Amino acid sequence: MELSQYVLEVLRRDEEFVLYRGEPSNQPCSPSVLLLSLASMTPALETLKKIEYEYSFRGELDSAWAIRSPALAEHRGQMTLVLEDSGGETLDRFPRQLPGLPKTSAADSLQTKSSARGSCESSEPC
Repeated sequence: MELSQYVLEVLRRDEEFVLYRGEPSNQPCSPSVLLLSLASMTPALETLKKIEYEYSFRGELDSAWAIRSPALAEHRGQMTLVLEDSGGETLDRFPRQLPGLPKTSAADSLQTKSSARGSCESSEPC
């Protein structure tokens, strides 16, 4: 797969990987792809193994419920996992607390309910 034909947008970056969305530059009807590339020119062996491990599942995944990897390719001298692109957004682009939701955590909610049950002294269910 020739990755130089894609215009890349960085979606996410961390210490190990960079996730890109690649839009075809000269074929507008071609599908976009996701590229998971190594962030370092000298990655740890464990990081290389992660990409190889993800690629090893390519025959077992169904695009109805997973993003599949049709290829491993080289991008800027790095091993890169090519992934199908469903057009979605990464979860880290969304705020941690969605508007309109209570700011209490599930653990707080469970603790409040269990302590209320423990303090019930009547014979009726709490």
